[in-house]
Amino acid sequence: MFKGKSTIHRHKILQGINSTAKATIQLSPRELLLIENTTVISLTEKIELLSIALGHKLTGELFSSILYIDNASTGQEEATPESIDAIDFFLQQLSFPYYKDSAERTSRTNPKWKILTWFQVCLNEKVKIFMQDFANELTDIEEGVLYGYPQSAIQAFAGLIEPDHTTKSESIAKKYIGAGIPSQYFADEEEAYYLKQWNELRDLSKKLVMEAERFVV
Repeated sequence: MFKGKSTIHRHKILQGINSTAKATIQLSPRELLLIENTTVISLTEKIELLSIALGHKLTGELFSSILYIDNASTGQEEATPESIDAIDFFLQQLSFPYYKDSAERTSRTNPKWKILTWFQVCLNEKVKIFMQDFANELTDIEEGVLYGYPQSAIQAFAGLIEPDHTTKSESIAKKYIGAGIPSQYFADEEEAYYLKQWNELRDLSKKLVMEAERFVV
């Protein structure tokens, strides 16, 4: 499952993060109000921030409101400074460690199509350093741990146990915080896992959870 010295080393670091660093971020009333009312990130991203604060996830990304323009000199689409600055200013007012990252996205017709930009938000400094060092090397298992998915769902995504590809109606909790592929034999346990987290999110921000439940498709 984990091959090579670098992978084993990385896995050991990830295992130690939760046991040696604070498990939650205590948002102040001002911070919570700011997250609830901001217009610079989406509802899904607001819920993701709260999931990180509660320790449900170790990391997540903010990118949905970033706008892009063509750069004539490079032939690439690049994020506008204004949209980057808006998210950066928003995050500066919160307690989350974060950093800005980017990667080239290509197409068959244009090898320099787009420079994707996002903000990587983390639970603590150790997670931030881990992501800065290893984000491009992660295994499916490591990604699942970082994003807080149930172990069985992680194993199903990694092909270690049977996934469930059948089309089923999803709960609101799973739509917002769940893994894309459930396992075949542990779907009920996974749903209970998401529901527990959803109720904890409700306790933290009834406003955002009610908004999600009202507008979910």
